[in-house]
Amino acid sequence: MSRNGRGERYGRADAAGRPAAAPAAARRDGGRSDRAAPARSDKKPRPSDNRGGPRRVVRQPQAGSPDRAGAERTAERGGYRRSAGDETVRLYGVHAVAAALANADRVITKVRLSPPNMERFAEACAARGLEPMPMEASEIDKLLPRDAVHQGAMVEAEPLTVLDISELDPDQLPSGRRALVLVLDQVTDPHNVGAILRSAAAFGADALVMTARHSPPLDGVLAKAASGGLEALRVVPVANLARALEKLGEMGYFRLGLDGMATADIADEAADTPTVLVLGAESAGMRRLTTEHCDRLCRIGTTGALGSLNVSNAAAIALHTLRVRQRSITEA
Repeated sequence: MSRNGRGERYGRADAAGRPAAAPAAARRDGGRSDRAAPARSDKKPRPSDNRGGPRRVVRQPQAGSPDRAGAERTAERGGYRRSAGDETVRLYGVHAVAAALANADRVITKVRLSPPNMERFAEACAARGLEPMPMEASEIDKLLPRDAVHQGAMVEAEPLTVLDISELDPDQLPSGRRALVLVLDQVTDPHNVGAILRSAAAFGADALVMTARHSPPLDGVLAKAASGGLEALRVVPVANLARALEKLGEMGYFRLGLDGMATADIADEAADTPTVLVLGAESAGMRRLTTEHCDRLCRIGTTGALGSLNVSNAAAIALHTLRVRQRSITEA
């Protein structure tokens, strides 16, 4: 089965339908890839220029990085908080900016638009009482990471309020359909998480639960890929995913893990109760404790020559399948 930096193993492994087993060492390590043994060296260690032993270089996490967000998490609420120096997020791209302006819960402090976008966003800015700042696209380039595709639109805003896992009680979620919550286990690529948010919003998922550490920041590339999905969906970062899954189970959710090695097909799931859909990391899959906190594992049945699916594609297919199953049960 093929894999890549953004891929996930959710389909079949070969023409015979036999899933490829993960390396034993990877399974023992909770799904993480094996690490190569350090190379031996005959070089003598460098003398230290202090009396406390060899010099160590300590790399501090940058503001806005997943590790920094994890370090700033609030364990009691199962989420995280941002540090005082990291209270502004930058959202860019016309769809992300339009969604942010339309979201009354998003506090926006600055709007920067290229001249062609001034008229396009005039009404939305006026409705929020905001005065957009005209800037050439080349000037916006200087405010964002290299290769950021901003389309001449950017806002600076405060982070959205972090929710607690207890707020996902299915009895308190919108009525008219069965609750559906998506859980990501250390999915790190912001393009994938953004695409998953977009699909989750499109198929009416009620929330996205993700690890506070080893997950991308909720801005920038992720927001651009989400194309407005970040503003439309509840996001719940948690410090301990196994404990979060345990709480969801106590609330009455059926926890369904997507795993290419499973024998059950997601198309056969009843989906007649509030459901949690769990997806693992891009290459490693779900960790051991995550798997142990699922009620059942299933896979997406594939029939073509290529048996593997990207994690964001797998999420979209699985969400659609579960919603179709729920609708058929409701209409029966």
